[in-house]
Amino acid sequence: MNDQDFDISEEVFNLSTNRWIKKNGKLYKRLLRDDYKYVEDFLHYLEDIPPIDTDEYGAIHLLADFYYPALILPLSTLAVRRDLCRRYPISVGTVVEGGMSLFTKEKNGKTSLKNLIGMDYSSLSALLEMR
Repeated sequence: MNDQDFDISEEVFNLSTNRWIKKNGKLYKRLLRDDYKYVEDFLHYLEDIPPIDTDEYGAIHLLADFYYPALILPLSTLAVRRDLCRRYPISVGTVVEGGMSLFTKEKNGKTSLKNLIGMDYSSLSALLEMR
């Protein structure tokens, strides 16, 4: 083993493009300025998927495939990106449950909550009950 085996990941998954980007690179820094949130473990922001039996050794949990650092879009952007909800088991609700605040200021200067209200987000009452 060498020292690199113990390094923290130098790449982060960019949820909006489905690609890996360099941590602390120009794009990474720009996305953070654009209100993306860095998370150490993408798994905590996803909906639960039940385990499936794959072989005689028992069940393998599908969510284990999502245990990596990622950049999550601002809530109001995530709400309109239906393609992400089809690609990943993620929603605005699971991101809020995972710890993203509804009171985070987004690029337009308004909070995520105010942006979601302005776009007449259909699940807003459920989000407010979570908090």
